[in-house]
Amino acid sequence: MHTEYEFIKSRFEGIPEFLPSKSFFQRIVLCEAYYKGRISSSNFLLKSVDMILAYNVALSITKGENIFYCLDDATLFRLLLPMQLAKKRKSVYIISKRLFERGNKEYFDLLICQGAEFSVEERIDGNLSVIVSGCIKSGIYEISCNVSSQFLSGLLMALPLLKEKSTIKLISQLSSSGYVDITINVLQNYGIHINKSDSDSIYYVEPFNDILFNNSNSNIMVENDWSTNAMWLTAGAINGNIEVQNLNLRSMQPDKAIVDILTQMNVSIEINENCIKVNDKNLIKRLDYDFNECPDIALAVALLCSCAEGVSCLKNLNRLQYKESNRLNGIINMLSALDIKTTYDKNCLFIYGAPNNRQIYKKTIHSTNDHRLAMIAAIAGTKYGNILLSNPACTEKSYIDFYKEFKRLGGIYNVIGLG
Repeated sequence: MHTEYEFIKSRFEGIPEFLPSKSFFQRIVLCEAYYKGRISSSNFLLKSVDMILAYNVALSITKGENIFYCLDDATLFRLLLPMQLAKKRKSVYIISKRLFERGNKEYFDLLICQGAEFSVEERIDGNLSVIVSGCIKSGIYEISCNVSSQFLSGLLMALPLLKEKSTIKLISQLSSSGYVDITINVLQNYGIHINKSDSDSIYYVEPFNDILFNNSNSNIMVENDWSTNAMWLTAGAINGNIEVQNLNLRSMQPDKAIVDILTQMNVSIEINENCIKVNDKNLIKRLDYDFNECPDIALAVALLCSCAEGVSCLKNLNRLQYKESNRLNGIINMLSALDIKTTYDKNCLFIYGAPNNRQIYKKTIHSTNDHRLAMIAAIAGTKYGNILLSNPACTEKSYIDFYKEFKRLGGIYNVIGLG
C-alpha cells in the first residue's frame, strides 16, 4: 500500500528539538574509525538514517569489514571511497542508482588515475554494488569541485593516511566551502593540520602523525544542524512563532546563511547568544541571493519567497540537479502546486511572490524521494492546507522523527492509504 499525507491548515508554535549536524557527525565517526581505531558512542544521537548508516560503516571499518551500505548518502560514499583506497582495502559499496548518477564521474576518473579499479553490479533490490580495489598514492591531485565540495573533503580525509606529503590543486571554483572548513576543523582535532595557499586553491596535506594525535583533543561535540533548523525558522516566518535554541552563530555550517536571508527579507527575527526567534508578524520582502555556498537551504528560501512581496531572484542553483532528486525541478513543481509563478533563466530562478492568503484547491506535491523537498512541502501544507504529499516517509534520511516533531509544534496532517 502506498501512503500519502494530507496537510491541514495549522500553525507552528514552540521550540524544535536539538538535531545533530550530519556534516560534523559523519566526518567525526570516520576519523574515529581510521585515526583512533574505535568509535566513541556516548556523545552521539542517531537521529537520521544517514547518521545510522555512517555509524554502522565506521563500526564495520574498526572490525576490518569491507561491505558498506551507503544507499543514498553521497557524503558518506564520497568521503569513504578514498579513505579505503588509502588503506589498500578492496571494498563493496551498496548505493542507489540515483547516487551513482549524481555527478561522480570526474571523481571516479581521478581515483582511477591514482590506481583505483571500479566495477559495478546490479542488485535484486534495485541498488548497485560498486566494487573498488587498488589504491591511491601520495602526490599532486588536481580536482574540480563545481559539482560537490565532498570530492575535496574526501581527499583531505584520506591523504593523511599515506606515508608521504600530498598537494591538492583546485581547477574550478570551490562551492560550499564551509563544508571543507568543517572537514579541516575535524581533522585538526585528530592532530592533522591542512595548510592552504593564500588563494585557497591549493591544499598541502601532511601524513598522519601519532605524536600530534596523542597531544590533540578528539572529543568533539556535534553542533545543532543549521540545515534542518533553516526549515523550522522558515515555518515560523511564514506561519507561526518558532524559537530555535543551542545554535552556534559562529558555525562553519554554510546554512547559517539563513539568518542573513531572514534579515534581508524583513522577517520578524530576534537573535540572542545561541538562540533565534522568528514569527510571521512582518510582511516578507523580496530576495536577491546567490546560493553557491548554501544550496541545501534553497528549498526553504524558495517557500519564503513564495510568501514575499515582489519578485525574488535565487542565483546559482544549478548544483541542485545533483541532489537526491533534481531539486531545482522540485522547487519549480512545488511552487506550481502552490499556484506560484516561476521562471528560470541563466542560472537564476525568479519567484513571483503572493503574500496574501489564498485558497489552494487540493494539489499533490511529489517528494521524488527527496527528504528536504518532503519536509518543505509539509511546511507549505500547513500554510495553505489542501496539500497532498507522496512518499512522505523519505524524510527519515535526515530526520527520523520529523513528523513527530512536526505534530508537537502544531502541524496537522491526515494519513491516506492508497491501494
